[in-house]
This record gives sequence, structure tokens and C-alpha cells, in this order.
Amino acid sequence: MSLPVGTVRAVICLACTGPAAAAMCPECAASLRPAADRVLPRGVAVHSAFVHEGAARRLVHRLKYHPITGVAEFLAGAMAPRVTGSFDAIVPLPRAGLRRWSSGRDPAADLTGALGAILGIEVVPALCAPLWWPRHAGSARRARRAIAFRMAAPIPRRVLVVDDVFTTGATARSAISALPTGRSVLVLTATAAGRVSGG
Repeated sequence: MSLPVGTVRAVICLACTGPAAAAMCPECAASLRPAADRVLPRGVAVHSAFVHEGAARRLVHRLKYHPITGVAEFLAGAMAPRVTGSFDAIVPLPRAGLRRWSSGRDPAADLTGALGAILGIEVVPALCAPLWWPRHAGSARRARRAIAFRMAAPIPRRVLVVDDVFTTGATARSAISALPTGRSVLVLTATAAGRVSGG
């Protein structure tokens, strides 16, 4: 059936799933706030597209648990301009094995696939995750334990380490510790908590 002249075909808003004329409805798009840059120990920069709240938080939740076509691509498109410098590979920060098995999804893998297509950079799944680790978000700093990531493939000298959310920084620090020394690293995430204590 043809649409009347001047009619815009509605699509589903990626964040609220309401009707929209673009990837996001105006209300959800207006709620997105750019995240501040952070620096981890050893001078590793963390760049994130959005503050982890409102529509951005819903987007990450859908990426993690409710597959909707276009979410990874939308977030990757917002992350790509946050890349500063030149890199040889994109390394996804893998989800815990049991979480990946129970949900059937790995958000970082979806994001790196979309980012690789945008940036023209090879995706190298170089980190191997343990089966499980306690969630760090909301936990006391002393309760955050290092995660035993291990290397599963060699990586070049300049790498983007990609994850969906930066919260306490504990997961990113563990991943960086597992990388060989002498690498130039930028951590890139879709969202970041509004306030993070201690990186």
C-alpha cells in the first residue's frame, strides 16, 4: 500500500519503542547527555558516548537483553567520534561466560562489530573472560575484585578496548592488566556512570 504524499513512515524508537520518524523519538534523543572523559591508572583514557541515564541506559539494557535491530549500530555511531588517535585493532571486553550463555548475547561483541564497520579497524577478540564474576556496579570499592581475563590472541601495539558501560572502572582495569605491556590503549564505551569514584 502506498503512503499519502507527505506522510512519514513511522519506525520504532530504539530507546522507548514508541513510534518515531527516526532511530529515536525527539524526547529520548533530547535526553542523551555526552559523558565526561576519564583517566584510569597508568594514564589510560576512557571515552564514552553518553551518561548512563534515561534513554541511554535503556539503549544499553536493550543491547544486553532485548535484541532490537539497530541499537548496536546507533551506539557505535555515537562512540566512533569519541575515538582520538590512530588504532590498529578493536578488542571487545567480553561478558562473563555464564551471563553470555544465559542471555545469548555479548554487548561488547555487538558494539565492536558495528564499530569495526564504521572505523574500518579490525576486530580482534583477544580477551577471554572467566565464567562469572560479581557485578561491580553499586558495590563498595573494597569489594571489587580483579577479574581474571586472559589473552586468547596476539594484539598489535595500538588498541581500542570496547565495552558497553563504564561504571566503577574495575572491569576495564582488569582487562588492561591482562594486555601485554607496551600497548597504547583507549577504553571506549557506549555509556558511563555520571559519577565514578577512583576510576
